[in-house]
Amino acid sequence: MDVDAVSAAIDAIYEFSSDPDNWEEMTDLLANYAGAEDNQEHAALMRELENHAERAEGLAQRLHTADARSGQRVEARFVGFAPDGRVVSLSPDVGPAMEPFCVSPLETGKLCPLDDAANVRALRTAIERAISGDSGGNDLLRLCDAEGRERVVGFLAPFSAVSRSVQMQCRTGDKGATPTVLLLIPSGQNRAENADSFQAVLGLSPAEARLAFELRNGMTLKEAAAALGISANTARNQLHRIFERLGVNRQVDLIRHMSEMIAIAALLDEGGLQDIDGFVSTQEQPSHERLVLPDGRVLAYRQFGDPDGQPVVLMISSLRSSLGWPPESEAARELGIRLIVPERPGIGFSDVDPQMTLQSVAQDTLHLVDSLGLETVALSARSSGAPFALATAALMGDRVTRIVLAAPRLDAPRGKGNRPSMLDYFFIGLRRHPWLLKSSVAILRAKVSRGVMRQLALHFFEKSPVDYAVMQTNADVMENSVDAAIESFWVTYEGLFRESQLYLDGIELDPDGLTAPVEVWQGSEDSINPVDQTRACLAFHGITPVAHHVLEGEGHLFMVTYYRELLEAAICPR
Repeated sequence: MDVDAVSAAIDAIYEFSSDPDNWEEMTDLLANYAGAEDNQEHAALMRELENHAERAEGLAQRLHTADARSGQRVEARFVGFAPDGRVVSLSPDVGPAMEPFCVSPLETGKLCPLDDAANVRALRTAIERAISGDSGGNDLLRLCDAEGRERVVGFLAPFSAVSRSVQMQCRTGDKGATPTVLLLIPSGQNRAENADSFQAVLGLSPAEARLAFELRNGMTLKEAAAALGISANTARNQLHRIFERLGVNRQVDLIRHMSEMIAIAALLDEGGLQDIDGFVSTQEQPSHERLVLPDGRVLAYRQFGDPDGQPVVLMISSLRSSLGWPPESEAARELGIRLIVPERPGIGFSDVDPQMTLQSVAQDTLHLVDSLGLETVALSARSSGAPFALATAALMGDRVTRIVLAAPRLDAPRGKGNRPSMLDYFFIGLRRHPWLLKSSVAILRAKVSRGVMRQLALHFFEKSPVDYAVMQTNADVMENSVDAAIESFWVTYEGLFRESQLYLDGIELDPDGLTAPVEVWQGSEDSINPVDQTRACLAFHGITPVAHHVLEGEGHLFMVTYYRELLEAAICPR
C-alpha cells in the first residue's frame, strides 16, 4: 500500500474534522479514489480510512458541541418523545429523575412507564400542547409521586426549540427517528440569572419576570414592590399571576420551583439558529407547522402568502428546508396564493422515514393537503423536488390542477468534462464509498458555520459561471441559500442521503397517472441540470410538457429572479 497515499488521505479527513474550511482536501480525496474499486490496495486503503472517518466524526462532535453563549458544553438531562408518547432518546443520567414516577426503567421504543393514570394523561396533554404550540413553545410537566405530591419534573419543549448543543447530545434510535418533543430536566447547573432569563424560562411577562427575579434574590413582596417602583397591590396581582403560571400557591414553593427551572434555561434555544457561529437572521420567517402522520411521524411545513388564496404546494430541492425566499413570499401574497412548503422526511424538522420512496412522500403530501381541507392544489417543484411533485400528481389525479417544474432534476448526475463538479463528486462518492460521504456530512453538520457554508455554496456553483456570479454578487441570495441549507440538515442528514440513494437506484415515474398539464422552466446556461439533459429525461419518462420555457442567459438560479412568473404559471396557465 502507498504509505504516502494513506497519510495524505488521513490528513484530509482530520483536517476537515478540525476545520471544515478544508473542504477542498475532502473533494480531492474523493477525486483521487473515484475509480479504482477493483484494486486491492485501494480496498485496503478504504477500510483504513473508514476507521479514521468514524474517529474524526466523533472528534468533531466533541470539539463543537459547546454552547454558543457560554462557550462551555451544557450537559442536559432529557427524555425525547415521539408524538404518541414513545421514548425515542434518553440521556444516560435521566433515570433517577424519572424513577419516582415510573414502575420500571425507561426504554427507547416503548411508552413511558408511568405509575399513575393521571400522570399518563398529564404527559400526553403536555406533549400535545408542546407540538401544537398552545403552550407558547414550552410547558412545565407536573407529575404526582408515590405520596401524591405534585412535583414539577421539567420542561416539555419542541425539539426544534432547544439549543444546538442539546440537539447534538440526543442519540437517535436505530430507525433514525428524532424526538418531536424533549423533556428537559434540571441537572443542577445554573447559568447567570437575570430577569430576562426568568421571563424566557418561566413564560412570564416582563413585569412578572422582574418581580420574580427580586423575590428569588430574597426580597419580601413589599421590598420588591418598592425596588421596582410599583404599588404593593400591583405586586400582589403580579404574584397571583405567577402562582397561576407555575401551579403553586405559596411564595416558598415559588422560590423552589424557580430555582429548579432556571437550571435548564441554558438548554432552551432562544434564537433558533442564532447559536451558529456568525449567524444573524435578517429575514423574518413564519414558524414551522407540524402534522402528525398516521404512522406517528411528524411532517413539518411552512406557509407563505395569502392564507385564503389559491393553494400551491412547493416541493423544495434536497439541500434546502422550507425557509422562504422573501420576494417570492411577498409575490405570493400579492397574487393571492397560499404557498405551502413541506419538508420531506429527514429534511429540516420532518421525521426520517426509513422506507421513504417517491410514492411514500406523495402519500405524506396527500395527508397534508387533506389535513388543510384543500380539494385541489397546484404543484410547483425546484430541481430535485421534481420527481416528488410528479409522483404526488400521479397519486392525486385530477385534484392537481397544474405542475410547474423549475430546473427539474430527474436522474443522478453523470459527470462530464475533465474535472467533475462538486455535485458529481458527491454522487460518485455515494455510489462507491457511502460511509465516507456520510462521515463528511456528519462532520460538517457538527461544525456548521456560516463561513463554511458560503464557501461550499460557491464551490457547488463553480462549474456554472452565471450562478457563481449570482452567489458572489447577491448577498441576499447567498444568505438565504445558506440559511436554508443549514436548516435542512439541522436535525439529521438522513433525508439528504435517502433522497440521493433514490436517485442512484433510478427514478421511476408512471406518467399514466398524470392528469394535470406539466410546464417546465429552465435557464439556458444551467450547467447543474442542463436543458438537453432535462429534455432527454422527460422523454425517457414519457412526460410531454405543455410548455418548456428556456430563459436565455439564465442559470440554475433563475428562480430567484423569475419567482413571480413561476407562481403565475401555477395558477394562470400561459
